[in-house]
Amino acid sequence: MANRPPKFPEWARVDYADPVLGGNNVIEPSEDKKDKGFLKEYPPAQYQNWLGRLTNLWIQYLDEIATGGSFTTGDAKHTIKTSEAGWLLMNDDTFGSAASGAGYASDANFNLYLLMWTNVTQSYAPVTGGRGVSAQADWDDNKPMRLTLQLGRAMVSTGGTLGYALGSIGGQNDVSLTSDNNGTHSHGGSAPVSGSITAHVNDYDSVEWRPQGYAPGVVGTELPIYGDPGNLGGVYDSRFITHSLAATISSSGLGSAHENRMPFSAWNVLIKL
Repeated sequence: MANRPPKFPEWARVDYADPVLGGNNVIEPSEDKKDKGFLKEYPPAQYQNWLGRLTNLWIQYLDEIATGGSFTTGDAKHTIKTSEAGWLLMNDDTFGSAASGAGYASDANFNLYLLMWTNVTQSYAPVTGGRGVSAQADWDDNKPMRLTLQLGRAMVSTGGTLGYALGSIGGQNDVSLTSDNNGTHSHGGSAPVSGSITAHVNDYDSVEWRPQGYAPGVVGTELPIYGDPGNLGGVYDSRFITHSLAATISSSGLGSAHENRMPFSAWNVLIKL
């Protein structure tokens, strides 16, 4: 690509009264003359001046578009450049007037300073020492202002369901889950059973008789102490089971933080002065 010419093809940039022909030095031709052009005639100088000026204005306009002139104060763009005339790199630094002592100290920052002071709150674009009565007053007092934080952050639109404010920040690169972040769930487990079975035997092979009221020799008053009368035998087994349960559910996981970012590509962000 050829190098950009050092000058525009400027012509008839100012208006003045032509001392020879009279009238203005720049006169727009009629629409018919624009359509047909000049035919076997010498074009008036005023028409040539008009064409030369209009050509120059269009070239300047197109040049501004090609060099970023379509951007206005406060607009931002992504780039792999780290600097550009008329722009500031959004590197979380401060900016202000030439006497402010800010990271970006230049009187060229005036328009951006006023715009950011007006549109972004102190919380997200803090002025050193606090904000005064107006942006102009803080500028005149040479107070630095910090650019909205941008390094390592993706851009999102303001508003939405979460109500993002202009210049606000949020999110984090990684996160560790807490118990409240886990879904409702259950843990399975098993436990061994231990114990023993014992038995004792009550054996009635004979019934012991005693006199009722303990009156020896009184016939017919005896009752059996154990069992029913006439039951001459019986075996009662009583088995007692004793056991205990011991269960252990092992934990798993390390509790380490996990990646919390979308796939990304890192570029620089410039903001227009």
